[in-house]
Amino acid sequence: MGFSRWLKRPVNLIGILVVAIWVGVGVYYLAGPKKVALKWPTSLAVQPGALPAEGWEEWYGNYFQGRKIGYSQTSRQVIPEGYLYRDHTHLWLNVSGEAVEADTNTEARVGKDLRLQKIDFRLHSQEAETLIDGKVEGNKLILGIKAGGERTQQVIEIQEAPLTMLTVRDYLLRNPQTKLEVGQKFKLPFFDPMTMANAELEIEVLGTENLKIGEKLTSVFRMKESFKGDDSLTWVTPEGKTIKEYSPRGFVVQLQPREEAEKPDSKSEPLPDLIQALAIPVKGKIDSPRELKYLKIVLNKVVLTGFDLTGHRQTLNDRTVEVRMEDPGRVSSYPLPWSEIVGGGNEAKESLQATPFIPLGNAELVKAAKGAAEGNTDSLKAARSIMVWVNRNLKKVPTFSIPSALQILKDRQGDCNEHTLLFVALARQVGLPARMAAGIVYLEGKFFYHAWAEVYIGGGDDGWITIDPVFAQLPADATHVRFISGDLDRQVEITRFVGFLETQVVTAR
Repeated sequence: MGFSRWLKRPVNLIGILVVAIWVGVGVYYLAGPKKVALKWPTSLAVQPGALPAEGWEEWYGNYFQGRKIGYSQTSRQVIPEGYLYRDHTHLWLNVSGEAVEADTNTEARVGKDLRLQKIDFRLHSQEAETLIDGKVEGNKLILGIKAGGERTQQVIEIQEAPLTMLTVRDYLLRNPQTKLEVGQKFKLPFFDPMTMANAELEIEVLGTENLKIGEKLTSVFRMKESFKGDDSLTWVTPEGKTIKEYSPRGFVVQLQPREEAEKPDSKSEPLPDLIQALAIPVKGKIDSPRELKYLKIVLNKVVLTGFDLTGHRQTLNDRTVEVRMEDPGRVSSYPLPWSEIVGGGNEAKESLQATPFIPLGNAELVKAAKGAAEGNTDSLKAARSIMVWVNRNLKKVPTFSIPSALQILKDRQGDCNEHTLLFVALARQVGLPARMAAGIVYLEGKFFYHAWAEVYIGGGDDGWITIDPVFAQLPADATHVRFISGDLDRQVEITRFVGFLETQVVTAR
């Protein structure tokens, strides 16, 4: 696919955003089958205790805007030390007009208290494969990540062994310490293998309902689950069986017989385009967006607390954000590699560190970085050279994967996440502080989710310059509105406003 064709298509965060919504955050879902008329019983009988000795297997159909886009299989098996939970999900999606398929497999070994002991996660698509394994040892969660042919390790400090999305409901329903009543709220330690995030999962019991399953009305709990600010609804029986999960973005997962769950969508017309369906509505118009130097925009319908909307080239006043494109002429570059005497403090220092998906000192990455920099040791010239190299050497295609610098360097293709992560990885190899940014960008009358980079060039202003390797922009135009600044693990926070954000252009010049 040529670059000119790519510019006519929505750039996106599909590689991490969809995975985070579907897998990393426990499969959050939008529209789907309509609810039946409901009756509200006053209570449900739940007797906390040990889980039944027998195992089980359940199948679910996955839907987007009422169309079938995949299925999931979940099971629990009794083992001597506790329980073994497994989940397999297969998705087929329409991403910017192209068919994308992917499989995820999760296997969690837990103790009799349902706390995590070991976990294995695999994401496989036609573009890439990522393997993540983890084990709890005392107050540490030790993770291994294999992508691009190399294995890296990360250690997360924990206060107690966490739960996973596969075990949360059994834990709530069988733990004598928790009592499920309407209005009850719980905060549980939770680990998500997709984003490798160890954080609290908040659960609130909203009520009880009678759901029609086949020809039978079944009493269930209706609960809200929140992870990193993103909400979903789930309906669970007193025995712990999940009947349905829903998110107000258009995704639904519905309990079904196996033969029904595995059936593909039956309609002949294409599935809804995921990127267009989640595009951000905008009031107003921006002419020549790639040349825009100043943008004043109002952000509506979402809670803005916790996002990186202020600082660098952005200011926030109530719900109004102003973005001013940087002037590289006002920034004094420096000879690489970066040192503390140059400035930038801890922000620059942290933007030179290795991550599970950006190893430092790897021979292949170092060689590629030196070639991309073309011998430039000036920070600004090196940044521009690396940006151009990434733009020219990566085929621009929608990708369903967890971006890994080595995998991207090997495959030479991807969307905005792959372009940005490889740019950041190569910059760090030559001692140029760089980090990922994520937010929204304007294209063809709408805003879309997007990722780009920020690089510490040197003195003047605050020293950071915004770079977009997909558009080959240094600095990036002012329609790049940043919500997140940091490494890949923070992008799951974008899910908080997916499907909700609305924008209004005040000034664009």
